[in-house]
Amino acid sequence: MIYVNVGGATIQMLIDSGASCNIVNRNVWSAISYNDETLTLSKSTKRLFSYGSKEPLQILGTFRALTKYRLRETYAEFAVVNGDYISLLGKDTAVELGVLRIGVDGPDLCSVVSELDKIVASRNPVFDGVGKLKKFQLKIHVDKTVTPVAQPLRRLPFNVRKSVNKKLEELKKMDIIEKVNNPTAWVSPLVVVPKKNGEI
Repeated sequence: MIYVNVGGATIQMLIDSGASCNIVNRNVWSAISYNDETLTLSKSTKRLFSYGSKEPLQILGTFRALTKYRLRETYAEFAVVNGDYISLLGKDTAVELGVLRIGVDGPDLCSVVSELDKIVASRNPVFDGVGKLKKFQLKIHVDKTVTPVAQPLRRLPFNVRKSVNKKLEELKKMDIIEKVNNPTAWVSPLVVVPKKNGEI
């Protein structure tokens, strides 16, 4: 959680690297618009969903305001939602304000990679293969008071389906994954990420 100045009002926001937009609730919008009377809501055609929900959030409108964090500032768009939701700072605005950094950079990156290569080479047997913990059964502790989330299936593009099936069979043979034939309370969709070498 960080404090961000939006339209002259200081509000507490949660940085969400998975959010495609910035969100404030009706009460926060009242404080911002009270501080800067020039700000007005514009009608929005966006459809926003909270994590795991099939029902869209009720959007009252959107506004653009000067947004500041320490010495950095940017004009950002915010969606005002109805309900007692926490204020979210989306990925793009968080990056622009310098509170979220994606990836690794800096002058020492080459030396870090070189040092890592040396460590891997000197302990090659440790880094050989997949890296699987054997003779151990992990118990995942789930809070019974939390309602399970079953997310909908994401359709796979036709051009990757053969590769996905091949990879799943490969992972099954290596005993990394196993097939589940009965219903489960928690469901997350499969996400296919292409690698530079053409694999997935």
